[in-house]
Amino acid sequence: MRGCSVNTEKRLTAAALTWLCALLLAGPPAALECAASEGGPPGREAGLPLPAALITEVYYNAAPGKGDEHVAVSNPGLSDAVDLSGWSLASGASGLAFPAGTLLAPGATVRVTGNASDFLADTGRLPDFETAGSRPEVRQALPSGKWPVMNNEGGSVELRDAAGNAVDLFAWGRPFDGKGWSGPPAEALSRGFLARRAQDGEGGWADTDSPADWPAGGVPVGRSDFRPGAFEASKVTAFASPDCAFGAVADGLDRARSSIRLAVYQFESWPLAQKLAAACRRGVSVRVLLEGAPVEGVSEQERAVARLLHESGASVSFLASRPGSRMPARYAFLHAKYCVIDDAISIVSSENWKATGIPSDNTYGNRGWGAVVESRDLAGYLGAVFDLDAAPAVRDVIAYSPGGGTFGPPPAGFVPEESAPAGGYRPQLAPAAFGPNISVRPVLSPDTSSAGNSSLFGLIRSANRTLFVEMLSCPAKWGSGDGRRANPLLEAVVEAARRGVKVRLLLDRTYLDSDGAAEENAAALDRLSHAAASGGLDIEARFARIPGALKLHNKGVVVDGERTLVSSINWGRNSLCDNREVGLIIDSPGVAGYFESIFFADWNQSAPGPRPSADGPADGEMRYWNARALVLGGFLAPAAIFMVLRRTRRGMARY
Repeated sequence: MRGCSVNTEKRLTAAALTWLCALLLAGPPAALECAASEGGPPGREAGLPLPAALITEVYYNAAPGKGDEHVAVSNPGLSDAVDLSGWSLASGASGLAFPAGTLLAPGATVRVTGNASDFLADTGRLPDFETAGSRPEVRQALPSGKWPVMNNEGGSVELRDAAGNAVDLFAWGRPFDGKGWSGPPAEALSRGFLARRAQDGEGGWADTDSPADWPAGGVPVGRSDFRPGAFEASKVTAFASPDCAFGAVADGLDRARSSIRLAVYQFESWPLAQKLAAACRRGVSVRVLLEGAPVEGVSEQERAVARLLHESGASVSFLASRPGSRMPARYAFLHAKYCVIDDAISIVSSENWKATGIPSDNTYGNRGWGAVVESRDLAGYLGAVFDLDAAPAVRDVIAYSPGGGTFGPPPAGFVPEESAPAGGYRPQLAPAAFGPNISVRPVLSPDTSSAGNSSLFGLIRSANRTLFVEMLSCPAKWGSGDGRRANPLLEAVVEAARRGVKVRLLLDRTYLDSDGAAEENAAALDRLSHAAASGGLDIEARFARIPGALKLHNKGVVVDGERTLVSSINWGRNSLCDNREVGLIIDSPGVAGYFESIFFADWNQSAPGPRPSADGPADGEMRYWNARALVLGGFLAPAAIFMVLRRTRRGMARY
């Protein structure tokens, strides 16, 4: 997927780039379909307790010459530690024993591999045990024969207690007729993918001793597996773009005294880059992780920003697959926009760090939401996410190269844009602070955004009275070809309305043009129109028209006037299943009231109006739906022959 990027020194035309990316991102094969849904994984039969420990991850198809095949063992209990002293793992003729004194804390996981250095290069962290002795700081397991030796095409691995009794088993690829497994084996995975046991989003593990416990397709080795969390914040400062985002973000950077960690899809803002450079000069440790293959390529402006930061003493890296790599990318895109300051303050928003997202001139830019959260616990959580994603040893973390190339400086003579242009937007909003004692729950894609109470589905299910959504991208369907299915998030919204919840949905309109790039948003509105008309539901939806704003770039939700989602997470499949995304669910009526007032200001300015002409979007109102507009009719028919290319493009073009 990361191959969509082009070297800016050999830039393709915009049309050719869009077409190329559409082909390369036509969608995952069915085997890699995301497990995102409103339901959880299968559990054990009623009355049957979980084992004291479970095999929760198996990596058996590593790259040739790499010794990081591994097995993860987890404690599913919430109260008691498990003594793994003398416990063992066996796969065919190879096996190992855990050394004396190995305690597995409640909810904890240990990983045991062959070569810890290879493991670090693929995952960004050290294992708990190895057998090769490559790292003196890693404990040694006790192998019997060579470990690990697991067959790519098929085999099994068994966990045994100190008495030799079977505790858990995983089988893949080839039929297994022994005890501890029922039904066919789990599918054999491609190189670089590992099998990971399904979870319910609240810390529970699937356990039916069958392939139902193991989602099809596996996950790329090195993809994170953070658990849900809830943290108390002493203060939350809400802000909005374009009105007051720059001041809120700049103030946070100016306060930094020890460290700044920033992960963002695009960073082109010269004024914010200067803030980071100033932080470096006063002794602050600055680390920046950027997406290395954005749809439009790494811009010359961003390369100039990277050069400024590098020359100021910051560490700048890009997340991108290396040329010739045959390993899968950990994430389709680093699409998050978050910053951790002094291990105490977190800034999360829907906006990229560029003139359109965090504009220094607030008469110009997109509509977006953000929050500055003062909580050491939340900062510790997001800091751990950053440290894992940006670990220098990992295969897809590429340092800025002062000598040139895609991840080097811009061409000689390039002059960066140092300020945002002025626009026609009339700013009215200021940041607003709330607290203390505010509960904040991080939402991570692909880790926690799809299941449990801290997921997008959990947030929608929690709605009892009102559900207000402002969204850049909301396709009516996920997937491609025969694998297309209804967007489960959109269906969850319809189900909320069936419970009596008042639903309002505001979608971006700027892509509703003659080539149909926003057809998916239009189809989503038609889906809701049909649901409202056929079921008498209290659902209304519109395309946004915010005077002076460039577009609606937000990915926000307000529920019951009490809970708010501030995030980078669009409602497409990639955003939940394959991208690195970060959001926050903030439990605060004050914060909810702040963003709800913005939502209705935008809503009231987006009154329904005439359809656009076939020549493209007019300056007036765009296409809308209501209970009387059930189908798109003949509007899309002239473009039908281009359906496949347009479908694949939409998931990328609206980042």
